[in-house]
Amino acid sequence: MRRPGGSAGLALAPLILGFLLVSGAFSVIVPLLEAPDEPSHAAMVRFLATHASLPVQQPPAYFPVGQEGSQPPLYYALGALLFRLSPAPALAPTFADSNPFVSFSRTPGPADNRNLYAHTVREAFPYRGDVLGLHLVRLVGVALGAATVALTFLTAREVLPGRPAVALLSAAVVAFNPQFAFICGVINNDSAAAAAATAVLWLLARWLCRGGTPRGGIALGAALGLAFLAKTSTLPLAALAAAGFLLGAARTGRPGDGARACAWAAATASIVAGWWYARNQVLYGDPLGWRAMLAASATMIRQSPLDPRAALAVLWRARDTYWGAFGWSSILLPPAVDRAIDAAAALAALGLTAALGRLAAGRCAWCEPGRALALALLALWPVVVLAGLVQWVALNAAADQGRLLFPAVAPIGILLAVGWDELIRPVLQRMPRLSPFPLTGTVLTTALLTAGGIAANGLVLARIIAPSFTPTFAPASTGMGMPIARFGGAIELLGAHLEPTRARSGEPLAVELTWRAAAPVRQNWAVSVTLVGEDGRPLARARSWPQAGRAPTAAWPPGAVLTDRYVLYPRWSHAEGQVATVWLNLYDSTVLGGRTIPTVDADGRPISGVALGRVKLLPTEAAAFSPPLPLRARFGTAIALDGVGIARGVDHLDVTLYWRALAAPTASYTVFVHLAGPGDRVVAQHDSPPRDGRYPTIFWDPGEVVRDQHRIALAGVPPGRYHLLVGLYQAATGARLPATGPVPIRDDAVEVGVIDLP
Repeated sequence: MRRPGGSAGLALAPLILGFLLVSGAFSVIVPLLEAPDEPSHAAMVRFLATHASLPVQQPPAYFPVGQEGSQPPLYYALGALLFRLSPAPALAPTFADSNPFVSFSRTPGPADNRNLYAHTVREAFPYRGDVLGLHLVRLVGVALGAATVALTFLTAREVLPGRPAVALLSAAVVAFNPQFAFICGVINNDSAAAAAATAVLWLLARWLCRGGTPRGGIALGAALGLAFLAKTSTLPLAALAAAGFLLGAARTGRPGDGARACAWAAATASIVAGWWYARNQVLYGDPLGWRAMLAASATMIRQSPLDPRAALAVLWRARDTYWGAFGWSSILLPPAVDRAIDAAAALAALGLTAALGRLAAGRCAWCEPGRALALALLALWPVVVLAGLVQWVALNAAADQGRLLFPAVAPIGILLAVGWDELIRPVLQRMPRLSPFPLTGTVLTTALLTAGGIAANGLVLARIIAPSFTPTFAPASTGMGMPIARFGGAIELLGAHLEPTRARSGEPLAVELTWRAAAPVRQNWAVSVTLVGEDGRPLARARSWPQAGRAPTAAWPPGAVLTDRYVLYPRWSHAEGQVATVWLNLYDSTVLGGRTIPTVDADGRPISGVALGRVKLLPTEAAAFSPPLPLRARFGTAIALDGVGIARGVDHLDVTLYWRALAAPTASYTVFVHLAGPGDRVVAQHDSPPRDGRYPTIFWDPGEVVRDQHRIALAGVPPGRYHLLVGLYQAATGARLPATGPVPIRDDAVEVGVIDLP
């Protein structure tokens, strides 16, 4: 006779295979060491593989293992066995390859500079050296994650044998949670904590649902010992198991059975894990090694701990990280996805409320006391884990990460599945052909869950993970043209584009660059793009490795072309328009002060930086000008002279011109201000584009008034009466703009005043 739920057990296989596919994809696509604390976890694995002993957490030995040197050793011992298969040569990133511009921000927007390290071709498949070793270590987590998925299914089926859909849905929720698949696909001991804790919960559920035996107590004690060697956050499982033993035995009227089970479990757990805690007591005077771990985590410890309510609020705001916080917990799912997950969780809570109502009324298939007690303990465990995490968040500013709830990932999945099943089950019962309870329905349910889970995680990998780490190169093209500038003989700038060319204060200014690697680049140069105002002061600056950190220069293959984009957010407060210049430099970010790379222009002449182009800065307020001497003169069809101001100095003459753009000028003109004597002979002059070249006419907008100052030196000018003449000409040809108007005009120059020099 087939056992109830047997067909569901067969249907679990696709879920396991689906998880292996998804988590394995995470392990391959996520670059090495680009996961929470992965460098420290990897350092622990290296240490065990190299020294065949555990590190002692005393300064200065905190580095490189850091706080992970205080972690229980089970996961690292498993990883060390695989790492030793390929420990050399050292090809994986090191601290010297770290990204100086890395961002751990969780603010919505582009995931720029989320990579902590530069990743080069030496890490590419086929893997070699320690890169191969670290990828093998990642497979430990994938295997432990698959075990967690299977144990979740077994636990749900044990507690709810008449609900095969709940067991499948629970396993699917765990398997295809993108954050769980990600964490299991990298080097992190959370996967071991999740697997061991889920094993404990499954064995405890079996003991409560089927009746206890000494052998069951020993098995559960062994699982507890493994959990305690996986992560200290699993220690409260001891109290949960003891409560289950004692309450279960009291329910059956045999309290002695519970006491004996507790004793067997405690003895077995002590044999398996006690040595680790005894070692800590001897070394640190503390069985948990707590003080040593806090010292190693000093940079993350809050100066003033939060109160529990504040810590809980921090976790609530970070609830989306339970489902998706990739990289160094700073690459998030889209907000719309987070809202959908919140809605789904709210529906599950509604279904759980309905289930509790049926339980209170005694109208449920799982109201048998042993199963009800098992389900109650399963529901209690996430609360216990959350309470411990609240305490940790109160101390540790970097602990607001949903992955730290993964010791309770199985019961969370089961509770969500129960809630959804309570809402969906009545609908399906009215539709027999879609019912998940016959074999065909179970297969259909599993197929849908597996396909949906793989598709969802595939989108995460393709749309979120890969774009955050993968540079984009284009093949070399013979039609790219000559470079604008060359940097160090290996890097060429092929093009630059600014958008917009007329900017408002506070609005983004995009700078797009096109690079080419003319030869292998040996160093990771940093890019600096700076907007410099008329007065020479920087208004905005962007610094980064190319492509927002994803394409460090040492990773550029020779001949490759790549497009690079930077966004500046300048602010200013000017009543008049100005023209700013965008400058480009490459520099060494590893040295204080950052030496710049030798740079030459297109003609091979050394330059200190590349002027990418100029941008007009629109005024932030309306300018009100009142020329001392109003005029009505026009030059060509686009420029008018509305007035002039003349101030006499000891040895100079200051002339202020008030121009107005009738239309957008199509060329840059030079202004001339001439002091002319008899016969229009020029005795002194000042020629320059407007504002000494800082505000060319090509940037004037229709209707704009431009105040333009010129100083004429009078040294050597003999006494006499002189005419002050103003006009515009093209510097390349000397051709003057035609001047018209009800003012004296001489050779397309407007007479704006008569000057008597004593």
